[in-house]
Amino acid sequence: GDCGSTTAPTPTYTDSLIDSIIEWRQLVDKKGMLLPTLLLIPIAVVITYVLTQFVVWLFNPTVSSFFKKMEEKAQQAQNQRSLSTYDPNGDADPTSNMEFFLYLCNRNVVTDQKLQNAILKVDRGAFFLDIENINPYVDEERNINGSVIPSPSEMLRCLDIVCQNLPQNAKVVVFGCGSGYEVALMGRVVGGLEGQLVVCADSIDSARVCATNIAQMDRDLMDSISICMDPNSEKEIANNPYDVAFSLFCVEEVG
Repeated sequence: GDCGSTTAPTPTYTDSLIDSIIEWRQLVDKKGMLLPTLLLIPIAVVITYVLTQFVVWLFNPTVSSFFKKMEEKAQQAQNQRSLSTYDPNGDADPTSNMEFFLYLCNRNVVTDQKLQNAILKVDRGAFFLDIENINPYVDEERNINGSVIPSPSEMLRCLDIVCQNLPQNAKVVVFGCGSGYEVALMGRVVGGLEGQLVVCADSIDSARVCATNIAQMDRDLMDSISICMDPNSEKEIANNPYDVAFSLFCVEEVG
């Protein structure tokens, strides 16, 4: 017979598996980062899922309400500290919105309940830039660009008279807006009466500053406030009936 011929053995399943493992090891050796990269894929998927669920949870109305309540409790705690440490009869200037409120009430500057509630909710300090480096709660006149801006108590006395005479569904127009503090107060009061506040700014820039400040503090407040961006809109406004019209005045300095 043909004793010199040989036949190659048929590869078994085990041999094929071993060959595959060897090829895989060689591939891993050549591409050292392949295995770690493959492991990162499921990790990235898990992280993405967790972050997505967290964002959904964060914007859940119930969760938002919880954080709002926590913020209100923190504000109440701060108010209590002010009540226990600040003497509205003393010479010290108010340094917080609560102290400012106590200062006004103690001097009977503000007597209307609607305006008092608005002052508590609208922080005067939020309408002053940090770079101005002034205490926004001090009750004194300010000189800006050669003009005298009335003190907060002077302005709020006027607003107090206005608020005492506002009917339900009041339609109010105000000329001038400043940084938006007084406008925000009136927006709170008028909005509570289911009315509408129309603001005629003296310039487009001041209208934008006012709208931006109010929107950053409380976007929902803008639902009851309309700000005219056109400084020439007084003529159109004058032809509309309003329950109350007043001006956030500015008096030129004399001498």
